[in-house]
Amino acid sequence: MIPPALQSLFDYLDSCQEPVDLARLEALLKTIKVARKDLADYVQFNEGTYRRNRVKLGSWYECLVLCWKPGQKSYIHDHQGSSCCFKVIEGTAKEIICAQTGRTTDMPLVRPIDTRTLPQGTVCGSLAAHIHEVINPNDACDLITLHIYSPPLNMRIYAYDDEAQESFCPQGRVLEYSI
Repeated sequence: MIPPALQSLFDYLDSCQEPVDLARLEALLKTIKVARKDLADYVQFNEGTYRRNRVKLGSWYECLVLCWKPGQKSYIHDHQGSSCCFKVIEGTAKEIICAQTGRTTDMPLVRPIDTRTLPQGTVCGSLAAHIHEVINPNDACDLITLHIYSPPLNMRIYAYDDEAQESFCPQGRVLEYSI
C-alpha cells in the first residue's frame, strides 16, 4: 500500500516517460511533507547493516526507505547511471564525499575529500558519478531516509585506498576512516 503522503509524488513519477532529472527530484522531495509515521510499513531495521525497504518500483524510478541503526553505513558507492535524491526523515546523516585515486585492485579505490552533516529535513541529491558513503553517526538514535533513484538504482562499489591519507581536514574538521 502506498502511503497517502507519497501519493502525489508517485502520481507524478508514474507519468514520466524518461528518467527524472536531479533538479526535479530535489524539488519533489523538498516539497513533500512526510514523517516516520507516514512510512511505518517500510520502517524496518537490520542489526548488522542498514536496510533498504522498497516502497515502489516504476519504469523510470525506484523509491526506497533506508533504515539505519546507530553507526551503520552504506558501501562507498556511486549511482552508475542513476540520479539519486534522498530526504532525511528522522535523525542526522553524515555523507563522506570521495574521489577516485586512480589506483585499482579488485575494485576502484577512493579517498575522502569532504564530509557533510545532513540533519532531519535535509534533501541531498547526487548525479550518477558522485561517489559517497552515508553513515548514521549517532550513538543512540536511528536514522531514516527516503530515497528516489531515476532510473532505478544501479551502483558501483568502491574501497578506500590504503595509500591515500587516512584523515583529512575539510573546513577544520578531521575525519578518520577505516579501510
